[in-house]
Amino acid sequence: LGCIVGAADDDEPIGFALFVPLPASRRRGEICCLQDIYVRPQARRKGVARAMIGQLRELGEAAGWSGIAWTIRPGNDEVQRVCDRVAASTDVRRYELGVGLP
Repeated sequence: LGCIVGAADDDEPIGFALFVPLPASRRRGEICCLQDIYVRPQARRKGVARAMIGQLRELGEAAGWSGIAWTIRPGNDEVQRVCDRVAASTDVRRYELGVGLP
């Protein structure tokens, strides 16, 4: 598990991106799964998420990943706009199997 921390000019943390490089099942090498990305409300719409995704891409290029993948929930229009600017949407369907606590 890796983490990128977004920081303001005063080094105050304002966001994070959690990611896991995994063996790719449909490509050669590894693919990075972006697990979560968060930006504090007061820092949103200032390019923080885009910058963290850009930094993750640089890590991926250096590590030889074949790509970076993530999912977002429908209706999260603000996040979708950011994603549409930096990546291509796919037609992959995601499934979840609940176990343990609700």
